[in-house]
Amino acid sequence: RKTALLGLASLYLAPACGNTGEHKLLREAGTLPDNRYAPTQPCTATSDPNPDGIVVSCGQAGTTHSIGCFDDHYVRFDQPDDVDNFSVPGPETPDWEVEMGHGRSPQVYPTLTQVSNIPGSSRYGKAAFQPSDRCNPAYRSSIEFHNCHDCGNVWYASDSVYQDVSDGGFDDVKPLYASGERCPGRIPWQSNCDSSNISSWSLAADTEFTITGTRTYDNRPASEDGLMGLEPIWCVEMDSTTPGLTLVRGVGNPVARIGHGYVNHLCADCGSTLSSLYGVGMFGAWRDWSATAGIRPEYLARVQWHPRNNDDRVAGQVYFQQLQMQQWAAIYATMSDVFPDIRLLNLSGNRLNGSRAADHWIKLVGIDAARNNRGF
Repeated sequence: RKTALLGLASLYLAPACGNTGEHKLLREAGTLPDNRYAPTQPCTATSDPNPDGIVVSCGQAGTTHSIGCFDDHYVRFDQPDDVDNFSVPGPETPDWEVEMGHGRSPQVYPTLTQVSNIPGSSRYGKAAFQPSDRCNPAYRSSIEFHNCHDCGNVWYASDSVYQDVSDGGFDDVKPLYASGERCPGRIPWQSNCDSSNISSWSLAADTEFTITGTRTYDNRPASEDGLMGLEPIWCVEMDSTTPGLTLVRGVGNPVARIGHGYVNHLCADCGSTLSSLYGVGMFGAWRDWSATAGIRPEYLARVQWHPRNNDDRVAGQVYFQQLQMQQWAAIYATMSDVFPDIRLLNLSGNRLNGSRAADHWIKLVGIDAARNNRGF
């Protein structure tokens, strides 16, 4: 169970760079190391039978090929010594040899939580706020967000997630939430914080910065993250002196927090945006489809189709979002015996188990799901 859980978390959450073309150019220029597979044994590759049924051995049989070649590579029966064939996989070449190395397959990088916990690894913590990836026009030039220093909540000036709540006088103070004068609470319908101990920040478009820390969905810092830094990330932290970041109002603080899904984790080697099966912050893929904010209800009702390209993109994102929510509900509820540091804390900081942990996780992650699915 321990190995399976680590494998599952890595599979879905480990960030990877898929810009193999750029990595190939950087490798050939000597900027990146050549980490392709290098054979260690003399070549024994043979061809398929020629029309006469004769099998031909590699023209360099008995020698060890250089880096970039494969074991059991392809051999042309009429040109067995053609060096171009050495880097073409044959039917028996292991997949891991084929996929290994810059320029051949996506390269996997540390999570932002792992980067935050490893001294000297800041080059892997580069990120950017790129509003072109968002469909909400309110974020074209900048994004204003709020940090509560009492309950730890992070929310946004153009935030629709609180507009559906109509209990008592909650709606009457929405402008105070939007302006950052009052905090609506991490789970508003469960615990109304109402604190005024708040920092409000503005982050300019196309700002690149270095992540200095992360927070889990129950607001634990990177140093308390479980599963070797592979828990889902709720928000990321940046230094208050970051160029492009401005304190708009309220209490000054050396660190500003913004939702993980609002920033792109950048490849330390080529600068491209990293991705994972769960997407950026689980929800980032919603935001680049059109000028219409979020996903319209009729698209969610027909998740097998998207009007722009008639493919199953909506279905894939909806299913992955639901998959992560359900998977981690089960993990937090049932897997603490495998990794004791896997835990979910309630709003008072107490550890939850079983169905209570699953229920609390769904509430925490549901806030961001509602916000992001609307494009905000």
